[in-house]
Amino acid sequence: MRVSSAQFFAASSASMQNTQSNLLTLQQQIASGIALTSAGDNPSAFGQMAQLQQTQDTNDQYQSNRDTTDARLTSVSSALTNLVTTLQQGKQTLVGANTSLMTESQRVGVLAQVKQQYQQLLSTANQRDASGVALFGGANGTTDPFTNTGGSVQYVGSGQPPVVQVSQNISMPNSVSGDSVFVRIPNSDASNPNANQSIFKTYEKLITALSTPINAATQATDVANLQKAVQTAQGNLDNAYQVALQAQVTVGTQQAQLATLNSSGSNYGEQLKEQISKLQSVDYTSAISQFSQQQVSLQAAQKTFTAMQGMSLFQYINP
Repeated sequence: MRVSSAQFFAASSASMQNTQSNLLTLQQQIASGIALTSAGDNPSAFGQMAQLQQTQDTNDQYQSNRDTTDARLTSVSSALTNLVTTLQQGKQTLVGANTSLMTESQRVGVLAQVKQQYQQLLSTANQRDASGVALFGGANGTTDPFTNTGGSVQYVGSGQPPVVQVSQNISMPNSVSGDSVFVRIPNSDASNPNANQSIFKTYEKLITALSTPINAATQATDVANLQKAVQTAQGNLDNAYQVALQAQVTVGTQQAQLATLNSSGSNYGEQLKEQISKLQSVDYTSAISQFSQQQVSLQAAQKTFTAMQGMSLFQYINP
């Protein structure tokens, strides 16, 4: 089959342009260290890399979720520590108040301490995180979950706290329920043993009892009634204290789990980066070898092309 000079020159020119393009691509890859920038470079490898990148993005999102959840749980833990401290103070106050020798001046002093603890508890119950979201408000963190109306604190939160996905198969709440920590406290009152009573209601009843003056004429009866109220409150504070401690354990366990997940997530992230890098990065030995081969090929093609130009029909016709 005959090949005209025009056809030969066209084919040779296209081949050299293709080789020059390959050389330019190899040169850019060697300079940048990146061999895979588009699906056209290597469709199969590019698909694998895209899938790995998506997995890495998901892993990074889990890490971000864990960081946010851990920061919030740290705030919750701090608030629970405040709660435990206030309840300890309350328990100590009532140990001194549980006496049949209570005087009027002692009653006034104990009442002042109890009122202060009551306000501390309300402040803790409405504590917020760094973003201004109520810690114990459940799903609604924009408003205070506990309101004081006419000397009676009510829970107006929305139940369970938000649940956050912190790994592929694990989700956890980012707080504890204000209802479970402050409201649903087992009642030690013998007249109503099966009902729960909020820690605020315990303090409100105690404040009412302590607000009744001890009269000299009815001192024995007044002190006996007050002592009974103090003893009931002691039992309820003991129960509230145990509930608060258990909440601390729950939060601590969650944070320990997050630390474990952070470690495994970090290791997994490094593995993904390494796999992506292997797919994306230049194999310098192979790339340099290909570059050299392409250079030799281009030089040979150029030499042949130049030689053929010298032997063209034009030169035969025009010696």
